[in-house]
Parts: sequence; structure tokens; C-alpha cells
Amino acid sequence: MKQLTLALTLVGALTGTLTQPAFGGVYYEAQTTMDKGAGSSTVHAWIDDQHARVEFIESDIPMTKKGTYLISRDGGQTLFMVNPSDETYSEWDFSAMINLAEGMSGLVNLEFSDPEVELLEEGDGGEVLGYPTRHYKYRTSYDFRMKILGMKRSNHTVTIQEMWVSQEFSDAGLNAWLRKSGRSSGDSSLDRLIGTEMEKIQGFPLKSEVVTTSVGGKKGKTQTSRSTTNVTLIRKESVKADRFEIPSHYQRVELLPTGGEGEGDENPLGSIFGRRN
Repeated sequence: MKQLTLALTLVGALTGTLTQPAFGGVYYEAQTTMDKGAGSSTVHAWIDDQHARVEFIESDIPMTKKGTYLISRDGGQTLFMVNPSDETYSEWDFSAMINLAEGMSGLVNLEFSDPEVELLEEGDGGEVLGYPTRHYKYRTSYDFRMKILGMKRSNHTVTIQEMWVSQEFSDAGLNAWLRKSGRSSGDSSLDRLIGTEMEKIQGFPLKSEVVTTSVGGKKGKTQTSRSTTNVTLIRKESVKADRFEIPSHYQRVELLPTGGEGEGDENPLGSIFGRRN
């Protein structure tokens, strides 16, 4: 009888293990704060492999209004800003914003030069939210020149970026918000240089601090800005596929003027945002 009881117990334990749900996705909450009145935001995000949905729960930043959300299904390479209040969505492309400024009838000209990226520190970062991390500290510098309506302005910019990176989470969709390289600068050479360094880091930052100092102008004025992003909660959980879809009746609008009308009135995301099997 004891042997039968033990056998049934083992079978039950094994069966229970086999029938446990597989949590392949990630849910997290994060807060970003920028000083000098630049704004702050709180996001709730759902990630599953290449897929991401980042909702702005609180935000006083005009371009990421409360209630809007970002969608990506290619690991953050392509982002769409969705606005449920007016049932529209737009491609989110910071590089395109820079390119638009440069192409405004020659009124604006931007030039980056002498980019440099240097790893200053690397070591044990301790635990963040109970997860072990690796601490990295980078220094990025470049010269920036801008010409607007014949007026010239130049400055030298230095950015010190610190990150506490965890390897516990590997879903590429985390790049939609917790990316190591930050947002595009608008200069392909500088972005490639930064990207090459950041690709060496495995994992994603649960905490990051960025301090940017610019010196320029006729009087050599120094300006410093700081931004921090802290993940306040993160866990592994299953995520339903429809969370990564844009409603089919939402209309695509251009975030930036293109000078022409869009083609078609259907959701043009096609297979990119099609339902997963």
C-alpha cells in the first residue's frame, strides 16, 4: 500500500508539473522622469518575444499623451503610436522627424561630427527588484552644428549613461521601451557607433540614468539635463495575442506631414500586425 501511495504521489506531481501553464511573456511597469520641466511618464507594458505594447498610464509629455500606447511586432525596430481617443495610429520614427527638419526647404541644416563612445565602468550592479544586474557606465560625445535661416549654432555634447542590466529577461520586444541605446539621435554614423557598443551588452536595463551636458553658443553657455527610467515592477506572465493588435477600424494618419494623401482606407499593417497563429 505504501508503494502504491508513493507511486500515485509521484504520478500526480509529474502530471501537475506537465500541466502548469508556460509563462512566455513579460509584464512590467516603469517610470521615466526628465528634469527642467521636460516631463515624466508612467508606462505599463506587455511583451512576448518580438511583440510589445507600451501603454502611457500617466504622462505630461505632449507626444506620449496619457491613454495612448506604442505597438511593435518586430522587437522595437518599428513602432506605432496608437491613439484610442480618436481611433488613429501613426508610425513613430524619430529619425524621420530629424530628416523632416533637415529637408524644410533648406531652412534647417544639422551636422554631427567627432562622435566617440567610451565604456567607463563595468561591474556587479547588485540586485534590482530581486534580480541580479550588471552595471555599465558609458560616455558619449560629439559636436553638433545647426543652421536655421542663416543663423548658426554649435555645441559640444557629452552624455554619461549608467545602466543596471538584467539578463533574466530576453524578449526582443523589451527594446520598444527599455532599449539600451536610447532613442535615435538622427545621425546614422553616431547611432551605428552607439549601437555597436550596446550590442555587446546582454539583457535589458531595469534602471538607467542619463546626464547630458552641452556647451555652446556665443558665450559658451553650459546646459545640463538629466533623465531616469526605473522599472518598478516586472514579472513573467502569459500575454494574449490580441493585445498586440491595432483595431482594424482605426485609421492610419501621418505623424509628420508628407505632402500627399495616404493610399487606401484599410489598416495597411498587413502581415506585420496580423493575428498570430
